[in-house]
Amino acid sequence: MTEYESALLVRHMFLGALSVTITHQIVRSLLDIRPQTDVITDKFEIEKTIEYMYQHFGEKLTIGTLAGNVNMSESHYIRTFKKKLGIAYGFSNKSTHK
Repeated sequence: MTEYESALLVRHMFLGALSVTITHQIVRSLLDIRPQTDVITDKFEIEKTIEYMYQHFGEKLTIGTLAGNVNMSESHYIRTFKKKLGIAYGFSNKSTHK
């Protein structure tokens, strides 16, 4: 095998691996699949949210505003907030009776 053929083979293998990686990232983003390493990121984002709540105390805060502040969808933000803190944002533990 010549040096040229060897370089072509390496380039072909690299492009194949790159295309697989890109495809996986696209599928994960479409299915909203987050790798386990995001646990640290989620914790930071919740801490950032709590700080934002303190800074804007007294203002009407929406889930959309809080989720947007940490670049999450509203549904993912609610799941993460509840999972990390054990409470659902905007809901109390009191039941309502008519």
